Amino acid sequence: GRQRGAIVVTFHHASRPRDLNHYEFFVRHHRQLHRFVEPPTVFPFAKRVLERAQGPVMVGMLRNDRDASQEWADKNASRMGQNRDAGEVKKAPEILEARSQRQPDSRRPSARDTGRRARHAIERWQSIAEQDADLAYVEYMGSKKSVVLGDPKHEYSDAKVVYRNAPQSLRNLEEETGFET
Repeated sequence: GRQRGAIVVTFHHASRPRDLNHYEFFVRHHRQLHRFVEPPTVFPFAKRVLERAQGPVMVGMLRNDRDASQEWADKNASRMGQNRDAGEVKKAPEILEARSQRQPDSRRPSARDTGRRARHAIERWQSIAEQDADLAYVEYMGSKKSVVLGDPKHEYSDAKVVYRNAPQSLRNLEEETGFET
């Protein structure tokens, strides 16, 4: 719908106060959409969003690329160390940079900034992959195994992590806190 136009149909229930409010104040609500929608969807190339999500997005791009020169399956995260020149690895930062520059003026990052950040993120992955042939994409058991997509549990276990605090969701949620009694 973003390229050719589209129609969005919303059903409001008059008996629900929130729906009635959206209907009565639709223009105000629509102009302040960023207050009601998660920030990453409204400002996908903001600095904090990129810090949190750019690495995981690139992992998804590589693992789902139909034209990839190799399979980036579950056991192949360490291949990044030997595949610096793979077409799909070079293409990911270019795709993100091109997409960032198609944003509206108010949301567009500086030229080449997104691509530079993406290349730096890939270099980090390559560096850790060269050091650890047993690198995994994820590890849910909290072991000290090196991972590409880490979370706070990996941080606390001193595991090597490529993309720190990789979110399971892009909502602004805080990590769990444990208390001893």
